[in-house]
Amino acid sequence: MRQELSRPVLEGFWAWVEEIRAKYTANESLKKALTYTTNQRTYLETYLEDGRIPISNNDCKTCIRPFAAGRKAWLFANPPASSRCLFLAMFEFLFHIRLVC
Repeated sequence: MRQELSRPVLEGFWAWVEEIRAKYTANESLKKALTYTTNQRTYLETYLEDGRIPISNNDCKTCIRPFAAGRKAWLFANPPASSRCLFLAMFEFLFHIRLVC
């Protein structure tokens, strides 16, 4: 299914990247971004080959968010409360990883 639907979209994207790369070489930032994108092509297309890989990493970001948000707050909280918050966040993270993998 991914091969049928996503491959043509990606091929169009890569054609566009090559077209822009050939036209605009004066803008150094754009040139750098397009070169980086081209160098990452094999990694960006990995999800086409393996159906277990999600197209989006939103689930992973959602799992990590409690750690990122609580990191600074836990520094200034009292130790028992911060330990409990950290434990609950880790438990939620591990539970979600078990569900995803």
